[in-house]
Amino acid sequence: MDRRKAARFLLIGYAGIALFSALLLMLPIMHHGELDLIDALFTASSAVSMTGLIVKNTPLDFSIWGQILILFLIQIGGLGYMVIVSLVYIIFRIKLDYKSKMILKESISHPTIKGVMRFVKRVVVFVLVFEAIGAVALSLRFMLDMPFLEALWSGIFHSISAFNNAGFSIFENSLISYRKDLFVNLIICALIIIGGLGYFVLLECYFSTKSAFSTSLSTPKSC
Repeated sequence: MDRRKAARFLLIGYAGIALFSALLLMLPIMHHGELDLIDALFTASSAVSMTGLIVKNTPLDFSIWGQILILFLIQIGGLGYMVIVSLVYIIFRIKLDYKSKMILKESISHPTIKGVMRFVKRVVVFVLVFEAIGAVALSLRFMLDMPFLEALWSGIFHSISAFNNAGFSIFENSLISYRKDLFVNLIICALIIIGGLGYFVLLECYFSTKSAFSTSLSTPKSC
């Protein structure tokens, strides 16, 4: 499969995910009040493409199930749906064929097909680690203002949303209430910056630091 066909496959895949998710958001359990198909499609497309544009107030117009779906779409958009599919294959020890690996290579802009699965594993670990750290930090701060479960969900949602620079919030006024909170601002900004750097930069920084540290330990010190 050449790059043009792989790109076309990815485009169709993302469009299909957005359309299917829009239909799911139309279910009564997913939203409050009335929801037009065009608004559901716009919300799903915005979440999976991480544009940060909304036409509905996320906490008021969507139920907890709708919010979970929106968060899942943000994660798909950030990681890439082929990475999610590959992760499932890795968990169940199923080998990807050459065509799937080629599409995966294009979706994450990996230079070669060689080592692409190993790279996927590293990407997923890095993303989950940073998102988990952000979620814990934000949850601890939100616990001062709301019950534990609400604070935990708010921390998880805003950590993933910030890391993927999605622009979604489950607070009615977004994070305006925390505009003067240094801790929340530092965590959110750090997640946005780290997530914006991209997988290659993060992994390169990690291995460069690890190599430098190993070299400094192995180098004998002069008396």
